[in-house]
Amino acid sequence: IVTSSASTPQEALEDLQSEAKKLQGWLPEPQAGSPVTTLLVCPSVEEWRDFENFDAFREEILLSGEVLTEEFQCKIVCFHPRQQASNIYGLNVGDEILVDVPGTGELAGTVLEILGVEMKPP
Repeated sequence: IVTSSASTPQEALEDLQSEAKKLQGWLPEPQAGSPVTTLLVCPSVEEWRDFENFDAFREEILLSGEVLTEEFQCKIVCFHPRQQASNIYGLNVGDEILVDVPGTGELAGTVLEILGVEMKPP
C-alpha cells in the first residue's frame, strides 16, 4: 500500500506510472508466477471528492484502466469511497471467469450478480 502525496489528477497519474515502473522489475524480482500489485491511495486529490470527476478521470485519462497496459503491462483497477458497485470491467451475469492461483492452480467461477441483478445457480 502506497499513499500518494498527489494533489492533482496529473500528479496521481505520475505516481501510477512510477508504481507501474517498479512492478516491471526495477525492484527485486518476485517469485515466478506470484502476483505483484500496488494499492495506490490518493487522499489529497480534492477534485476527486466528487465521484463524477473521479469517474471521468478513470474513463477518459486512465482509459478505463488500460492506459498503462502497452508500456508497462499493468491494468489499473480504480476504487472510490462513494462508488457503488458497477460493471466497469465488462463482465456479464453468467460469464465464466478463470483466475490463476499460484501454487494451487486455477480457480474457476461464474458471475452471479452485477448491480443487483441476480442469476440463480444452475
